[in-house]
Amino acid sequence: MTDLITETPDPDLQKSAGENFGDRSFSPNGQLGCHDSGPNDPGDAALVELLRRDRDRQLKALTVELGESLDGRTVVYLDTCFWIHLRDAQRGDHGVRGGELLGRVRGALATGAAIFPISDMTVFEVLKQSPTSRAETAALIAELSQGVSIVDTHRRMATEICHLVKTGRPELDPDQFHPLRHLVWSRGLGMAGMDCPYVPGMDPGQAVRLQRRVLDHLWRSIGAEEVIAAFDAFDDEDFHKLVVELNLRIAKHSGELDSFKTAYGAEAGGVADLAGDVSMEIFADEARAAGIEPPQPGTEAWTQARGRWCALLVAALTNGPKPRQRLRTLHALAALHAAFRWNKGQKFEVNDLYDFEHAAAALGYCQMFFTERPLHHMITAGNLKLDQLFDCRVVHGFDAAIAAIAGLAKPSPSS
Repeated sequence: MTDLITETPDPDLQKSAGENFGDRSFSPNGQLGCHDSGPNDPGDAALVELLRRDRDRQLKALTVELGESLDGRTVVYLDTCFWIHLRDAQRGDHGVRGGELLGRVRGALATGAAIFPISDMTVFEVLKQSPTSRAETAALIAELSQGVSIVDTHRRMATEICHLVKTGRPELDPDQFHPLRHLVWSRGLGMAGMDCPYVPGMDPGQAVRLQRRVLDHLWRSIGAEEVIAAFDAFDDEDFHKLVVELNLRIAKHSGELDSFKTAYGAEAGGVADLAGDVSMEIFADEARAAGIEPPQPGTEAWTQARGRWCALLVAALTNGPKPRQRLRTLHALAALHAAFRWNKGQKFEVNDLYDFEHAAAALGYCQMFFTERPLHHMITAGNLKLDQLFDCRVVHGFDAAIAAIAGLAKPSPSS
């Protein structure tokens, strides 16, 4: 399926999966590459599958290790506007307040009180800057994020749905699973995925050991600065097309909305549909684990099952705060889009899509979110109150940001 599910019982969510990683084995006698029958054994197809499974386990172990390392620190997500503010402050363009904010941010990082991760949307927006500004912003991101990023929206959705399904088994103790906050972090190249080449016919044990060393090196040494430097620019033409489609759809259906609840129900259906395919992958994994062959993608049975899964997601999202806290990315996106639609007459702009993606990443997994005034007000408004639901402090402006950082305490040695 995805990065989440590889083998029974649920190794990618269970706490034991990330421990003693070097002791994991692939053969009955516990030895990697125990066969001696020649370089083509177990065969290239089997070798590729072996490497894929080992890669997934290694990346999962690294992900959990990174997530656990953030415990005890305040995770502060900066909207792109704040990265620009800090970059300009470093240039001396924001006077005393800008300099104070940058100094406090660096101080909080130095004491271990806070860290400032990014997302793929941060990278996309930085890539739209001029080469000089892009390089300066990337250097600041590398410094303050320490290479930490949150995984993209679709992977977070998959993680949340999988976690909800797996931890919902009545025969399993939820405490044996990693919490969601340990499963959504990555480093540099992790935002775009990692893979390693292999030599056909290579000894399986040697191939696995080589891949592990390469992946570990890439994970720990390649940061956002290198990723940003690898691209010339970013063309968000697809976002512009999506905005046109969204505005046409909103205008067409505006008369159907009689309440925020109605708007939210419609948007919940939209995000559920976005997650429909990955939901079916989770369903297929669960079915096979129970000895049941799932329907093949594209068949009528598959389409019907997908519809039922989407309906279940909508039911969960419209059933109050607890499932919304579990399906946090889906709920944040549905709520923000619903609030936008309920404000009739308002039209989407490209920046709104970026803003909602930033907010969905920040609110569910960070303790603070620094953004602009309009988004701050939308998030904290009566219909949403996403800051309260997810216990994330949302601020805008220099003074509020300075006060928020100033209030952070250095973590205790036991954290």
